[in-house]
Amino acid sequence: MAMVHGDDGPDIGAPTSGAATAPGDAPRMARTLGIWAAVGLSLALVAPSQAVNINPQAAVPFVGASVPLAFVAAFVAVLLVAYGITRLAQRINGSGSLSTLVAQSVTHRAGAVTGWLLCGAYVLFVVVQAVTCSIFLGSLLGGLGIARSIPDGVTFVMALGLLAVAALVACLRIQRAIGLLMTFEIGTILLIIVVMTIVACTVIFSHGPQGQHFTWAVFHPTGGGHLGEAAVFGFLSFAGFEGAVALGEETKNPKRDIPFAVTGSVVFAGLFFVSIIAFEAMGFGTSTAGLHAFTSSGALVGSLAQLYASNWVANLIRLGIVVGAFSAMAGNIVGSARVLYAVTRHGYPTAPCARLQTRQAVPVAGNLMIATTAGAFIGIWWLVLGQHPFDTFAAAGTAGTLLILACYALASVGAGSQIAGRVDPGVPRWQAVVPAAAIAVLGYVFYQNIVPWPQGGEAWAVLVAAGWVVVSIATVLHPPKRFSQFLGVDDATGSDDPLAPTREPAAGQSGG
Repeated sequence: MAMVHGDDGPDIGAPTSGAATAPGDAPRMARTLGIWAAVGLSLALVAPSQAVNINPQAAVPFVGASVPLAFVAAFVAVLLVAYGITRLAQRINGSGSLSTLVAQSVTHRAGAVTGWLLCGAYVLFVVVQAVTCSIFLGSLLGGLGIARSIPDGVTFVMALGLLAVAALVACLRIQRAIGLLMTFEIGTILLIIVVMTIVACTVIFSHGPQGQHFTWAVFHPTGGGHLGEAAVFGFLSFAGFEGAVALGEETKNPKRDIPFAVTGSVVFAGLFFVSIIAFEAMGFGTSTAGLHAFTSSGALVGSLAQLYASNWVANLIRLGIVVGAFSAMAGNIVGSARVLYAVTRHGYPTAPCARLQTRQAVPVAGNLMIATTAGAFIGIWWLVLGQHPFDTFAAAGTAGTLLILACYALASVGAGSQIAGRVDPGVPRWQAVVPAAAIAVLGYVFYQNIVPWPQGGEAWAVLVAAGWVVVSIATVLHPPKRFSQFLGVDDATGSDDPLAPTREPAAGQSGG
C-alpha cells in the first residue's frame, strides 16, 4: 500500500476503532501537523530541561570534572548521525520513524529489525523518564520541606503513578498533546537559562560561595580512557532528536518540516547541553567536594539555584524540571506507540496496537501497551533486581541508548548507501564519508561499553540491550508468512512494505 505521496496531498481521515482493515488497505493517519508540531515532538523527546539535571551525574565516575567534554563528543557524533537521517527524511516519510528510513534505504528486513530495536529503546526511555520524574518530584518535596527523604519504594510507586498519567496525556489528540509538551518544555528551558546566566556571571566576574570560579579544566581530557563510556550519557541526552521522523505520516510537508525539526533540535540541544553543563560543573566546583555535591544532587540546576539565588527560585526550577521530565515521558510514549503501529498494522490490522482508536487518529492501545511494558520493567528492576531509583535510571538509560545507537548505525548505513549510489544526483558522492564517520564513532562507543565487560548495573544494561537485539534479529531471519507480515518484511510475503510507504522518486523517474 502506498502512502499519500507529495508535500501537499490531501488529508487522510483516520478510521474509527470499529473499522476492520485488510492487510492491503491498512489505516493511515491524517496529515494535520505543521512544522512546529514536528519540532515540538523532537524537543519533548530530547527533554533538554530534564537531561541537564540528571544525566551529567552518571558520567562523573568515568571522566570526573570533564563531563562537558563527554557531551561535546556526543554532540559531534550526533551531528554526524543527524546528517544521514535528514538526508533520508528528505526523500522518505512514514510513521515508522527510523525503521521506515532503513526499510527504504537498506532492506525491508533491516527496517523491521530497526523498528523493534527502536520500540525497545523508546520503552526503556519511558522507564528512564518515569524514574527521573519521580526523583525530581522527591527533590521538589524536599525543597518545600514536605519530605526530607523519600524511600526507594515510594519513589518507584510515584514513578508508576506518573507513568499512568503520562499514558493518558499521550492518548490526547496529537496536536493538543504536542502543544502541551512543547509549552511545558519551553517554559522550563527559559527558567534554566535565567538561573544558569546568574551562575555564569558569578563564576566569571566573581566567585561562588565556596570559591568556585571559571575554568577551562572542564573541557580537558582526564586521560582515563573512559570518554566513550561517559559519552553514552551524552547520547542518552540527545536520544529522541529523531522523534519528528515518526510524524512523517501526519505532517503536511514532511520532506521539509521533518529534516528541519531533526537538525534544529540537535543544534539547539547540543549548544544548550554543552554551555549549561559546563557552568553546572563550574558552579559546583571541580574539587573533590564539588564533584561529590555534583553527583549527589537530585536536580543540578535546582541545587545551583538554591546556592546562587534563593530557595523559592530553586523550588520553581524543580517544579519546572518535574513537568519537563513528565512531558518527555509522554512524548516517548507518543513516539514509540507510532513505531509499534507502523510495524504491526499490515500483518495484524485488527490487533489493538495496529489500529487507531479515535477519530483523531490516536493509537490508544499502542500507548497503553508501551506504558504497561515500561511499568513491568520498573517492577523488575525494583522488586526482582532490588536496584535503587538512580541505578534503575542509569541501567535503563544505558540499555536504551545502546539500542538506539544500533538504530542510528543502521540509518547511517542507509544514508551512506543512498549517497554513494547517487539516489539523489544533487548530493555529491564524497558526502558518504559523513555517515561512514558516524558509524565509526558509534562503533567506538559500543566497544567502550562492552570491553572490558562491565559490572553491576552496567552489566544488566548491556545484557538487556543484547537480549533485545538478538530477539529482534532472530524474529526476522526466517519468519512464518503471517509473522513476517506482522514484522513488515515484504520480501517474505510479496505484500507491500508497511514500514516504507513513501519515497520520492529519483531524478528522471516518475512517481507512482
